[in-house]
Amino acid sequence: MVEVTGVLVRYLTPTTVKRIVDALSSDVVLVGDEAYFKISVEIALTTGSRGADSYYLGLAKIHNLPLATSDKIQAQNARKAGIRSFYILNNNELEELMQYIGCK
Repeated sequence: MVEVTGVLVRYLTPTTVKRIVDALSSDVVLVGDEAYFKISVEIALTTGSRGADSYYLGLAKIHNLPLATSDKIQAQNARKAGIRSFYILNNNELEELMQYIGCK
């Protein structure tokens, strides 16, 4: 949630971000590194993604979840790894994300 908060507050008011984070927090699942280490290494090998990005992608992959990101390269690497991604700085993809999470 820290990453989500940091990204959203660049574009939205802190009050709005707090509401979003509070709403999302009930669905947060804590996972230890050992649960997704191997898949993250495989993703790094196949996509050339940065280390931290490989962990995010590994988590998305093992939980079969999409990735929402403001990082174009991370979105591209997610797609290379077969992970649905939303590049939120692209208005069309932001609209798709909003529909996906039920906000439209």
